[in-house]
Amino acid sequence: MIEKEKIIWIYNKLFSIRYFEEKIKQIAQDKSVPGYLHTYIGSEGIAVGVMAALNHDDWITSTYRNHGHAIAKNVSLKEITAEIYGRKNGICKGRGGSMHISDFDKGMLGSFGIVAAGPPVALGAALQEKLNKGKKMTASFFGDGAIHNGAFHEAAGLAKLWNVPILFVCENNGYAEATATEWHLNTDNLRDITKAYNMHSVHGDGMNVFDV
Repeated sequence: MIEKEKIIWIYNKLFSIRYFEEKIKQIAQDKSVPGYLHTYIGSEGIAVGVMAALNHDDWITSTYRNHGHAIAKNVSLKEITAEIYGRKNGICKGRGGSMHISDFDKGMLGSFGIVAAGPPVALGAALQEKLNKGKKMTASFFGDGAIHNGAFHEAAGLAKLWNVPILFVCENNGYAEATATEWHLNTDNLRDITKAYNMHSVHGDGMNVFDV
């Protein structure tokens, strides 16, 4: 049974992410936003579902499609917006832009424009927690295209070998940039990949926050 306060929090985050992304996408059409802009529209349930299960001080790593993760991690909407516009009052002083939002104080270790750059960083965070006998979990978000990258496989293999507190979250939206899943994977079940590392895995419906 989920507490009433948690359900309200979930709804608030789902609404906030969708409203923010639709608004920033609309505003960005006038070319006022420098650099690239990747929205999280349609994936809100993943970020909110995962964050609802984590503690507020747990670590996460994200991708260039990071606004939803940041909002669900309670990063300031004002500072996110300022960062997207490259302003000095942005969460990264305007130096990162849309694709590189991070907030160490909220546990957001970084967002990476390079595909599969997040899992190795998350692995390091999880390893230091284990070595220091900490209690924080680390969650690493990445897309289905990242599972072909060696960085992901190295991180997954070492995570299992070292038995660190880490959660790999593969957000499969059906295409890697412009490549349909069936064109770059020889399996219908991404969970098959985890068998190589004897790693426990589950499948969830990203459109259903409670399933996540």
